Amino acid sequence: VHWAAGQYTQAMAEADSAYALLTHTKDLEGAAYAGLIGTYAASYSSAVRYKQLEARLAQVYQIGGEKIAPNALVYRYLFQLHGSILYQQGAVERAIDRYLLGLKRQRAAMRDHANGRDSLRLAQYYHQLGRLYSERGNVEQSSGYYEQALVLYEALQDIGEQLKLSVRLAQLQEQQGNRYKQHYYTNRLPDIIAQYTASPAQQRRSKTYKHLAQAYYYQQNRQAQALLDYYRSVLPMVERERLAPHRAQQYLAWAHLQLDNLAAASRAYQRAVQLVQQRYGPKDSRAAALYQSLAGLAWRQQDPVLTWQYLDLGIAQLAPAEGVAFAPDHYLEPKKAAILYQLRADLEMTTQDYAAAQRDLDRAIALLYYGRRHYLGDAAKLLSAQRLRPLYELAALCAWRQYEVTPSPALLEQLFGYTERSKGSALQESLLKYRNRYAHKGERVPTELLEQEEALLVQLGRLKEQKLAAR
Repeated sequence: VHWAAGQYTQAMAEADSAYALLTHTKDLEGAAYAGLIGTYAASYSSAVRYKQLEARLAQVYQIGGEKIAPNALVYRYLFQLHGSILYQQGAVERAIDRYLLGLKRQRAAMRDHANGRDSLRLAQYYHQLGRLYSERGNVEQSSGYYEQALVLYEALQDIGEQLKLSVRLAQLQEQQGNRYKQHYYTNRLPDIIAQYTASPAQQRRSKTYKHLAQAYYYQQNRQAQALLDYYRSVLPMVERERLAPHRAQQYLAWAHLQLDNLAAASRAYQRAVQLVQQRYGPKDSRAAALYQSLAGLAWRQQDPVLTWQYLDLGIAQLAPAEGVAFAPDHYLEPKKAAILYQLRADLEMTTQDYAAAQRDLDRAIALLYYGRRHYLGDAAKLLSAQRLRPLYELAALCAWRQYEVTPSPALLEQLFGYTERSKGSALQESLLKYRNRYAHKGERVPTELLEQEEALLVQLGRLKEQKLAAR
């Protein structure tokens, strides 16, 4: 009852009471379910921190490991929830590990007995793994999991998920520059939409994916006016039923931009921010991305003051509370925050505030470097190296500009540090490109040699930092 009413704190309290009672009566499987439900409720509560969620899950794992059969239903939800919590923390490798373990157990359970709900859970595992590998830049592996999920959703006749995954696969193929496959997934959208029926079980979710898929189709075919006309008829329903209305506003902003209606595009982005904050609270990464779009629009309108304000607002959405010392692991999404800091540094350089620009570039570098520890494949690591190198070069330029005005040994040391890191990043870039060419040609580099190379690169970076610190 509390859950249905959105009263997650109360739902958590009721589940905790049930957990205590069932533990006392030795109904351990029931206690595990109660603990799991309590953790679900806690994950929706803004008052609960990630460490508390991890502690709750540890209790469920302990009960499961001691007394519950390996194929118990509780495990099918446990790994999905744990993976989701880890993903929100940015611990993507650990999240992948949880989902892969859950997928293994799900497949084992389906060998004994399978039904429609089991197929749905299997599809959900494939879907989540596709998203996680996409986050790490491994497009090929991501597409493979998404395609397996799509096959299952087609068999289950889940139109909403078919629309969602077809759009996602089209976007991934666009990233890869595979226009043929992108057109394939985009052009199948109208046929899937035509199969849409408002079944009570899937109505809300399917309606959401339906309007977003239709908007994506118009966007990819550059039909801005058709998109505006479409939302003119369905937007009231989308907002009334809360079917991801902020996404609809983003598509509307795109259409207005195509028609050079900058004021209308700005209003659409601002409405999207309002909707995000109503739905997800005052601080959210979605709002940060929207403020970045608004900053770009303000810059296009030659309004640097407004550009600055929007960048500040975007950073505030991701940064820890004011007054808390800078630390990359305190940010909601480090990579997004790094982009916003870099954009603000670019703006500060246009006003010749090189000290402020250098501070922002240092933060962008720290955030990107922090994110690198989660990257799995060479492609993602290469992209990271390519992102870091220009930041080192810009930071070096900022240090040099300050040195020209006020010469100091500290600025020279910083300049040296940036140039050394830039050279190290260029070296790593060349090595990764070389390795990628080997993989592309089908030649095999021994795993031990690759691991040794990676360890030496890490060691080289640490030694350079120690050398700088000793100066």
